[in-house]
Amino acid sequence: MSISKVKQIRLETTAQYQPISDLNVRFFNQDINTSVLDFIVTRNSDPIPLGIDNIEATIVLTSNKFKISDEVKIKDGMNGILTYTLPDDILERHGKVTGQIYIGIKGKEDTVVQRLFSFDIEDSLINSFDAETKLVYIRKFDQLEEQISQRVESIEQAIAHSEDYVTKVIQEKDIALSQIDERKINILEEMTTLFDAEKINLQAIGEGYKTNFEQVDVELNQKIEDIKQEINPETYITQIQSDNWQKYSFTNVDGAVVSVSDFTDMNKLDVGMYEGSGFINDPLNDAGFYEVTVTKSQNSRKVIYATHSYQNRMFVKTFHSGGAERNWKELTNATEDTGWLEVMLKNNVTSINPVNYKIVTMNNKKQLSMKGSISNIAADSEVNFGKIPSIETIGVPYIINTFPSNIKMWIENDGELKARTPVDWEQTETIDFSATLLL
Repeated sequence: MSISKVKQIRLETTAQYQPISDLNVRFFNQDINTSVLDFIVTRNSDPIPLGIDNIEATIVLTSNKFKISDEVKIKDGMNGILTYTLPDDILERHGKVTGQIYIGIKGKEDTVVQRLFSFDIEDSLINSFDAETKLVYIRKFDQLEEQISQRVESIEQAIAHSEDYVTKVIQEKDIALSQIDERKINILEEMTTLFDAEKINLQAIGEGYKTNFEQVDVELNQKIEDIKQEINPETYITQIQSDNWQKYSFTNVDGAVVSVSDFTDMNKLDVGMYEGSGFINDPLNDAGFYEVTVTKSQNSRKVIYATHSYQNRMFVKTFHSGGAERNWKELTNATEDTGWLEVMLKNNVTSINPVNYKIVTMNNKKQLSMKGSISNIAADSEVNFGKIPSIETIGVPYIINTFPSNIKMWIENDGELKARTPVDWEQTETIDFSATLLL
C-alpha cells in the first residue's frame, strides 16, 4: 500500500471572480514522490467528464526560486479528477508556491484557465542536523566497515578449506550417478513388462470388438434389405418433388392456432393465426381474449383481424405502404361520423356562430344533427339560407326548433334550409336553432 500526502482542490469553472485559494497545505522537501495534488474540475458544482482523447491539462507553478510548466494526468475522467505529484527538484526549493491549472481542448485553440491556488514547501528537520551529528553518522559507518572486514576474513578462511568440500561433492556425485543408472535399468524393465501385458490385453479387446462389429454389420444389412422390401418408393414424395410446395405454418401441426404469452405486441405479429390475452396495442386496450389473424403483402403492407372472444366483436387494422399504421376499425356494428361541417350561407344571410351539421351512420342508419344562428332576414319574408349536400329527408319537410319560437324553420327533402319571419320581426335580430333527425 502506497503512502502519499494527497490534497484535493475543487476548481469551479466559472467567469465569476474567485480570489486566490490558499490551500493551507505544507509539503516537506523529503516528501519524495508522495506530495500529491488532486484537482476536481466542476461546472455549476457538477464534475466535468475529462478524457485523454479530448483534453490536455497543464499546471504552472511559480515561486521566488523557480517557474515551471508541466503536464497534469487524468486520475478519474468520469468524475473530472486531475492529479499531479510534485517532482523532487521543486521540493528542494522551499518557500511559498503559487499555481494555476490550464485545460485545453485537443484539436482546438479553446483553453480554460482555473483559479489561482498556493501552498508551502518547508525544509525537513533532517536537513538541520549540525556537524557533530553528521560525525556520529560517520563513526557508525566506520563500525559498519569493521564488521564487514571481519566477515570477509571469515569467508576467505572458508574458501581456503573449499577443496575438501569439492572432493566430497564429487564423490557423492559419482555414487548418485551409479544409483541413477541402476534405477533406470530397473524402471525400463518394469515398463517393458507392463507394455507387453497391456499389448496382449488390447489385442484381445480389439478382437472382441471386431467380432461384435461384424455381427452388427450382418444384422444391419439384413434390416436394410427388410426395409427395402417393405417400402415401395412409388408411394413416397421426393425432396425435389416438394421443393415448390408452400410450407409456411399458419397454425400448430394439429391445426390449432398458436398461443402467445401475455404482453405480446399485436402490431409485431408475423403472418399466422394466434390466440391470447393481455396483448399490447389491441383494439380495446383491455386484457380480453382475442383470436388474431395476420396477413402481409408487398412494401410492408399488413392487415390484422382481431376478434374479441368475450364481446363477440371483430376489428381490423392495416399498415399501408411503407408500414404506415392506420387506426383500428370495428367491423361489427360499425359507426361512421363525418364530424361537424360548416354550411355555406346564401341570400345575404349572415351568422355570428357558424351553421354546422354532421351525419352519423350506425348500422346503415343515418342521423343528421345541426346547430347554429343566423341573422339579416327581413320581416314577413321566406328565405333559403343554405343547403346540406348529399342528403334526402324522409317524408314531409322536417321542422327545426328555433329561438325565438315564433320563427318557422325547416329542411326540404333535397336538403335546402329555409326560414320564415313574422311581420313584426327586426332584421338585425338573431335566430338560434338546433335539430337532430333520421334520414
